[in-house]
Amino acid sequence: SCWQTLSSVNSTNPKEFIAKAILAAEEATNKFFNYSDSLSIQVENNSLTKMALEDCKDMMNYAIDSFKASYSNVYDSELHNINVIINDLRTWLSAGISYQQSCLDGFEHNNNMKEIMQKGIIGASELTRNALAIVTNLQNILSKFDFQLNITNARKLLPIEKNNYPSWFSAKDRQLLTRIDNNNLKPNAIVAKDGNGQFNTIGAALAAAPKNSNIRHVIYIKAGIYNEYITVDKQYTNILMYGDGPRKTIVTGRKGVKDGGGITTWQTATFSAIGNWFIAKSMGFQNTAGPEKHQAVALRIQSDKSAFFNCRIDAYQNTLYNQVNRQFFRNCVISGTIDFIFGDSSTVIQNSLIIVRRPMNNQFNTVTAQGKDWEGHGRNSLQLLSWNLNWETSLGLKDG
Repeated sequence: SCWQTLSSVNSTNPKEFIAKAILAAEEATNKFFNYSDSLSIQVENNSLTKMALEDCKDMMNYAIDSFKASYSNVYDSELHNINVIINDLRTWLSAGISYQQSCLDGFEHNNNMKEIMQKGIIGASELTRNALAIVTNLQNILSKFDFQLNITNARKLLPIEKNNYPSWFSAKDRQLLTRIDNNNLKPNAIVAKDGNGQFNTIGAALAAAPKNSNIRHVIYIKAGIYNEYITVDKQYTNILMYGDGPRKTIVTGRKGVKDGGGITTWQTATFSAIGNWFIAKSMGFQNTAGPEKHQAVALRIQSDKSAFFNCRIDAYQNTLYNQVNRQFFRNCVISGTIDFIFGDSSTVIQNSLIIVRRPMNNQFNTVTAQGKDWEGHGRNSLQLLSWNLNWETSLGLKDG
């Protein structure tokens, strides 16, 4: 499929080959979306298989967005400067692979449908991996065109600068965090359960935010327990939410995959951050479904270049779902039982506390899990820097 794709390029410009490989992955993924849609029509409403197919369609849409961003960046860059966007391309193409795999994971309950979907996704999967392989090996490929490119820095996972922030975290955002700490920032919106704000719910404040914004929209959420399921959709970019502290401003839910009728892991999240450049500070995210409900996500993140400061994420199984792209955590607390930090993102967790909670009888604790199924899918990784591990006992927390 790789040769068939690239042989149609009538150019000696290496950019054309990269762009063609990405475009082929996008077109194949769009074809698989249509295939999933046709199957969804044939499946009984409200069934777990129907939910998984709808999830699959959503994920293919997100994958297509990633490919479109990659394609656009290739064409907007001069070839000699393409090393600047290598990290972005590898991140977004890896996200496409993760979405494809996550789609299949939703059919563990139905082996027949999973086999059908596995066959249907082969073309999209192969072409996405081809595109990622081309980008990853760009230096060798360009040498065939007698074009030398230094991409050493582009191969770093999630570069951390001397100030201990990721290289992509802007100076303006650092200043905003300082102003929040100094109580010297006027937010764009205030949420308060007692009515002493512009909004009573987080969802209402988010719905009023500007879409596809290039500047920060700051939402201050006063102390309170907010029983809401929040999704920061992809059109809500550059959102910054901050609260009065991770034990005071809490977003909570209780969905689990063992709920009556069943839902997928993807759908259990209390809070989902999808729009890029999302920041949360001094907030808590909970899923109180309990270990008996199995997978029950407190926080799910697709948002690229998103960051969390002084936050607490509490649940049991699959607490923190770092699904794709790049995330940074500092001074956070994360608790759970089984695979409670999992996903395929490139994530740094810095100066944070990880709490291992008591699981159900006959269960064993595992802290992290990543779902990479391919050796070349190496853009995605987890780094734990200056972290502490505690575990629960029947009497509370025990230092470890």
